[in-house]
Amino acid sequence: MYIKMYILRVARAARSSLANRGRCAPGWGCRQRRETMLEVIPLTQARQAFLQLVQRAEKGLGRYVLTKHGRPVAVLLGYEEYRRLEETAQLLADQKLAGDLAQAVQDLARGKGQWLDEP
Repeated sequence: MYIKMYILRVARAARSSLANRGRCAPGWGCRQRRETMLEVIPLTQARQAFLQLVQRAEKGLGRYVLTKHGRPVAVLLGYEEYRRLEETAQLLADQKLAGDLAQAVQDLARGKGQWLDEP
């Protein structure tokens, strides 16, 4: 039940976001989530700019794959993003929850369900 409500909430937010794309209420300011791509950086360069890389990752402005001799050896990303990835991995590892989520997505695709703000 919780999963279906969550999916409906996410779908509603997406619908609202698409409807308001490019517009912003006066005086409210718009905040857009910055999607960052993984940037590949050799370890030698990462050492020289480590503080700046950490600061950018902390702000959600950068995600980095660190390489040694051209091979990926580590990833640098902000703690909040790491925490979200861990939480998602734990949720997906739960077979019952994954099944409930798949069922909720199918129900939503079929037009079943009710928006949370509807009686």
